[in-house]
Amino acid sequence: MRQISSPDVEIKKPRVTMSKFFQLLFSVLASLPLSAQIFVNQVGYLPNAPKNFFVNQIADSFLVKINNTGAVVFRGELELFNTSDPATGMTLYRGDFSALNTPGQYEIMVNGVNSYAFTIAETVYDEVFKKTLKSYYFQRCGVDLLGSFADPYFRTRGHISDGFFHTSTGLTGFHDARGGWHDAGDYGKYTVPGSIAAGTLLKAYEYFPQAFANDENNIPESGNNIPDILDEVRVELDWLLKMQLSGGGVLHKLTREAFSGFVMPANDNAQRFIYQISSAATADFAALMALAARIYLPFDNTFSQQCLTAAAAAWAYLQANPTIVPSGGFQNPSGTSTGVYGDSNDRDERLW
Repeated sequence: MRQISSPDVEIKKPRVTMSKFFQLLFSVLASLPLSAQIFVNQVGYLPNAPKNFFVNQIADSFLVKINNTGAVVFRGELELFNTSDPATGMTLYRGDFSALNTPGQYEIMVNGVNSYAFTIAETVYDEVFKKTLKSYYFQRCGVDLLGSFADPYFRTRGHISDGFFHTSTGLTGFHDARGGWHDAGDYGKYTVPGSIAAGTLLKAYEYFPQAFANDENNIPESGNNIPDILDEVRVELDWLLKMQLSGGGVLHKLTREAFSGFVMPANDNAQRFIYQISSAATADFAALMALAARIYLPFDNTFSQQCLTAAAAAWAYLQANPTIVPSGGFQNPSGTSTGVYGDSNDRDERLW
């Protein structure tokens, strides 16, 4: 967004920590007069969808202009939206230009200030849709991300020794649990959120198969006559299948004992451990694998049956263990400080 410039501010503390510096900077910026800001959907708007924007300065009207010519195509009035918006702390005014449905590139002007340029088009969300789905590819663990698939975010593989049983499992040695996706915020791999993420994607495909039929999203599996969303989810499914033990129970997570620093996966060389079975992980796994069994059936009967067998074994474990496992829900053992995803009540996971 384009802003009215504010006066320069000199911070006269040359020797401070970075944390202290940012605290000081934010306090100074917070004391400055508020710049005029116009908040639009920077991705854009569908032609026949509602179209609103917000502005943080008093005004009674606004203009919508064609971006490259400046020609005014719409005029509207502003209304007070909130005197103390809980998301921003600002007093905000709202403008509605839903009646403008002609495709093109536009900007909004309020009190002489122009907004960020935005697009109105039927295809306005297509690239965001593709990039959001492609983001899971960049979370892949234990594989090289190279060539045209990954450029410019290419990297070499890491975490190729996943993983070793933690002593809290009562087991010892190496268990092949390579692959899958890194968690959203770290390089750990967690059965509970991994199952929910994969399950959400599979439900999206199940409800809207035509919207997710794309097989050309530039991942290594593209062009194999299987929708890319299913190819990507299978990366996580293949890892999750490795987290199930022979008795049907599913291991809760695979992480280091402490979070890594901000390093590339190939430079994260600390030993990574597999932690004990939990009923929450087992239940989420059972639900996901049952869902996967029916969705992958038209594409790969063998894999579908593998998922169904795994789901049944997980459910049998839950029936044999009707109370939460471990007692009170999963907690990190002493010496481990990575994500917990604990739960003292697994009834919702069992319901799923």
